[in-house]
Amino acid sequence: MDRILVATDGSDHADRAVDLAGALAGRFGAELIVLHVVPRTALTPGERELIETEYAHELASRMHRRDPTLDPRLTPASFLDREADITEDLRGIVGARLIEAAEERAGKAGATRVRGLIAHGDPARIILQTAEGEQADAIVVGSRGLGDWRALLLGSVSHKVAQLASASVITVR
Repeated sequence: MDRILVATDGSDHADRAVDLAGALAGRFGAELIVLHVVPRTALTPGERELIETEYAHELASRMHRRDPTLDPRLTPASFLDREADITEDLRGIVGARLIEAAEERAGKAGATRVRGLIAHGDPARIILQTAEGEQADAIVVGSRGLGDWRALLLGSVSHKVAQLASASVITVR
């Protein structure tokens, strides 16, 4: 086994998937690719709360770099009026932090070669495309992530990946 892909969304199941993938990568001397997929959907109530409590300053800095003519006194509440502008920024910030945490976690579990990736789009499709493009020998995913109720109706990401992947898939509970 030369390359293992693990997908993370920061959920408990994803953390356990990172732990297992890190241990496997360490045992086999494999490269571990940690992937976070940023979905292209509207902000969730939890993400709106993050804007107001955690990421207001960082989002304001990104917005001002992109458009220096913006009022420097933008407030978190005014960010929410510009949802289309900040959704990808917020998810990129959160994704980068998730990747950093997962890389550290994988290292503690035994992985010595870890590389993080962030991609945008449909999580199942991106996981499958990344596994193919990176020639992953195995894909490790959590059995349940932070997805919404639609996942229950349309099928979970882990289920889609397990059904469609050409590599071996390990689903972690």
